[in-house]
Amino acid sequence: MKQAIAIFYGFALFVVMPLDIRAGWFGPDNYDECILEKMKDQPRNMMPYARDACEKKFPYEKPLTPHDGSPRSPEFSRLLMLNDGENYYLDSDLKITWCDTSSSSISICVSKNETDYRITRAIMAFSTKKCEVVELEDLELKDLKLKGIIKGKLGAIEKAKLEAIEKAKPEDFREKVTFTFSRWRDKSTADVKDADRFKCVRQVQIYGERAK
Repeated sequence: MKQAIAIFYGFALFVVMPLDIRAGWFGPDNYDECILEKMKDQPRNMMPYARDACEKKFPYEKPLTPHDGSPRSPEFSRLLMLNDGENYYLDSDLKITWCDTSSSSISICVSKNETDYRITRAIMAFSTKKCEVVELEDLELKDLKLKGIIKGKLGAIEKAKLEAIEKAKPEDFREKVTFTFSRWRDKSTADVKDADRFKCVRQVQIYGERAK
């Protein structure tokens, strides 16, 4: 009887005990607790390993930064890991494309992802101007330019030139749209008014969390 009463009171005490006190009994419950546990009595240079282990166990969303693969100094990499953690990915490992448009929505797709992250959000900027320089398709106009026979064709040539240089500049990307990716989905759609008027897109910021 006494043993049963002791068990009852022990369970009751456990239930009413604050969560922050109970957390350490069964291991860390979140990223911060994990870091504290991993770094207990450890030198500061072990922080990168603690961050890596804890982020795998408790992934969280963070901004990702593209990297072209050029070498970085060991000191830069060391400071990066100690302070903000590694959140770079190779340009060639991640491709996000504009994959669908209607009159009222735009969809983007993660067409390639060989990084260690699951993409959670993407902020993209859109322009009503074309992305690339439009090549002069009228070979006759090119021939006229080469021969110097411009008289009488000036209007047509100027029109072609204007079309050729009418490409999107950084200041033209005024419409910023945030796309949210559901877990394990590679496509995200956002409502955008008159979406079919846009012709070019640029990536502003990508967010992701470590894939377990």
